[in-house]
Amino acid sequence: MSSAPVRFTTWLVPGIELSVFELAAGVVENALGRNVELSVVSSCSGPQNDDNPLVDGRADLGWMCATAYVGLDGVELVGVAWNPDDPDAVTCPWYFSDLVTAPALELDGLRGLRGRRVACNDPVSLSGHLGLRWALEDEGMSLEGDVDVVFTGGHLQSLEQFDAGQVDAAVIDSVTLRVHRPDLAPTIRLGPWPTQPLVAGSGLTAADRHTVRDALVAVGGNDRVLRAAGLAAFVPVAASDYRAVRARVRAGGLGGRR
Repeated sequence: MSSAPVRFTTWLVPGIELSVFELAAGVVENALGRNVELSVVSSCSGPQNDDNPLVDGRADLGWMCATAYVGLDGVELVGVAWNPDDPDAVTCPWYFSDLVTAPALELDGLRGLRGRRVACNDPVSLSGHLGLRWALEDEGMSLEGDVDVVFTGGHLQSLEQFDAGQVDAAVIDSVTLRVHRPDLAPTIRLGPWPTQPLVAGSGLTAADRHTVRDALVAVGGNDRVLRAAGLAAFVPVAASDYRAVRARVRAGGLGGRR
């Protein structure tokens, strides 16, 4: 058994509570019998191939947005994500892009966003950017051509700009919205999307990945940390759960970014 620490990076804080990843780090540490070093990257929703610590040895595990995972080479799905504590998610590893709009903006569908100033998270984010981009494209519109988009750098920053009246609308991860602003009802809910997966680099064997997956799933559905973060449980996922997102990204669905 290796005595080297497991380097575990999350790209999802603060939209998802840090306590979730501290819980996961403790579970991994006990399951593998190795120290876990947890680090947080809050500047984007996941790595990109030109700066991927899971490949160059700076990280062994990474929790990231689905759109980051499907665009990466040289990584493996651990096989675990989460089921949000949301009736629309039922018991599935699904979440949504929740579009919140100013009360004065009487929005009649996505076409009502034309010419409006809309806050998005970051270019890699599924719920805070790409979900809206794809929905607009399906309506024959484009994010840059029809909307005055503002990348804020995070879901909470998007909510801050929305509350300050600096934008007409914001697209927010549904888990983040339920936890941080339960008073805000989404005007439009886009999705569902597969929830953010745990991904491994070459530093973990297949046996390690299976051990981590099983240990996280065994946490169960009554954990107070998960509930406080708007999550019901850690649940198994497979590559097939991300097939539709992968196809959209490969078809150029990142808006020229990657």
